[in-house]
Amino acid sequence: MACKCGSENQKPFPADVKIYFDQARTVAPPVFFPDTLVCLDCGLSEFRIPGGWNELQAFRRASAE
Repeated sequence: MACKCGSENQKPFPADVKIYFDQARTVAPPVFFPDTLVCLDCGLSEFRIPGGWNELQAFRRASAE
């Protein structure tokens, strides 16, 4: 899959990502360990939240608050 910049020069890297449900970062965050796909030409990085329905439901609830 090509990057949004059109480059095919992408590589996955391991990453640790913490996502907080509030801007004050007081709510205990879920921690995900996704691979992050990095475009080696423009630097755009993307990852997909692993797990499935339960994790996505938590994000839906948090965004509705």
